[in-house]
Amino acid sequence: MALYNSLRGKGLRNNKLFGKLHRLVVRTFLSKKGFILETKERGGSVKFLPFEEESFLMQIIGDHVEGMTRIVSDRLTSDSVFVDVGAYEGLYTFYAGRRAINGTIYSFEPNPEMFRIMQENVSNNKIGNVIAVNKAVRDKVGKVNFFVDEKDPCCSSTHIENIHQLSEKGSITIDSTSLDSFLVDEGKIKRVDFVKIDAEGDDGLVVRGMKKVIEKFRPKILLELWLSGLNSAEVSPLEVFKIFQSYGYKPSLISDCKKGDLVQMSWDDLFSSLESNKLMDFSNLLVE
Repeated sequence: MALYNSLRGKGLRNNKLFGKLHRLVVRTFLSKKGFILETKERGGSVKFLPFEEESFLMQIIGDHVEGMTRIVSDRLTSDSVFVDVGAYEGLYTFYAGRRAINGTIYSFEPNPEMFRIMQENVSNNKIGNVIAVNKAVRDKVGKVNFFVDEKDPCCSSTHIENIHQLSEKGSITIDSTSLDSFLVDEGKIKRVDFVKIDAEGDDGLVVRGMKKVIEKFRPKILLELWLSGLNSAEVSPLEVFKIFQSYGYKPSLISDCKKGDLVQMSWDDLFSSLESNKLMDFSNLLVE
């Protein structure tokens, strides 16, 4: 494990020797015990839920965390209000909480087990400015079926076609809300500076349900652009793009998640790429 930890995060996922070591560690240790990510930049650590497949850990091995979290933290100030939709284990919540020490972090996570891990990470790292909400974020308030993924908990979704393997629990009924309802209609929030959305197929519904937030606060938004997932919720990527365009946002695609490199684009370019099927099924979109 010491050798593995010393190499993890060095961009070696394509190295055959390290690949074998990685698979051995995943199958022998991490699938049962979970995974602890030490965060050197701001101190502390974040625990990940145990899992059976390597896909989630491969995201960490691939160093996507470093660049993506920097995109967020560089756009926050000490008193920012950050909204984490699909907080999972709380990694973005961790970075935002350390950056916006006098601000507020609203962290939404629908999966009860992931929510527990997120709360544990917040507590262990002594981040006192987090409001954790165990609800799905969509375009309306109510109840929704939630399908727990047995192999990769972070892929659990309100859409059964989006998961790899249904757990023994099957589906559970959870509460849902919208950002408009939670942040605007109750009238308690005076600002929202940044919203990160990674909702496993419900991302378009989240955007539909945050128009009042955009009108009132115009936050920067980081969105996982999963084309297949958007379609499973019957929200077209074009609809999402046009919502952002109508509010005067300028789009950038993240070309290198490790470095956090951004490629500024026009909406016409994005529309064209979408129409010609040149957009990757998975990408990340920043609008500001």
